[in-house]
Amino acid sequence: MNCKTLILGLGSNIGDRKKNIRKAVEYLKNFFLIEKKSPLYETEPIGPEQPYFLNLLLQCKTTYTPYECLKIIKDIEDRMGREKTVRWGPRNIDIDIIFMENTFIKNDDLTIPHKELKNRRFFLEPLFYLGFNFKIDTNSVLFYLNKNIGQHCEKL
Repeated sequence: MNCKTLILGLGSNIGDRKKNIRKAVEYLKNFFLIEKKSPLYETEPIGPEQPYFLNLLLQCKTTYTPYECLKIIKDIEDRMGREKTVRWGPRNIDIDIIFMENTFIKNDDLTIPHKELKNRRFFLEPLFYLGFNFKIDTNSVLFYLNKNIGQHCEKL
């Protein structure tokens, strides 16, 4: 079996944010080998006015395909009662595939690396914390982290 590194991003800004993230991590442990967790970060929402998010990244190992991973995380979001509202709206849980080793996909269903990776400090800072500084397009994680210095992202 081909085991790959997978980075998942988790966020919550409705209800008990910490509890929502802890619960999602517990569900994810049933499918992925979680190797490292970033600290929690409180981050300013992007999109409509809404409460601040708590975010973290998980570094995992998986033998699942990218589309199997996507199905797993969407099933977990559904199980946790995530409701689809407005784009970038408030949510009790959001789980995104940020990165998967040696995987590049870009279509309507899935984009890996995450299409907003280089524009979201709440992805970049925990990614750098976990020790990743790979190239996104032509520049490094650290380059984009510095470019997005103005976004509120406070390590808790």
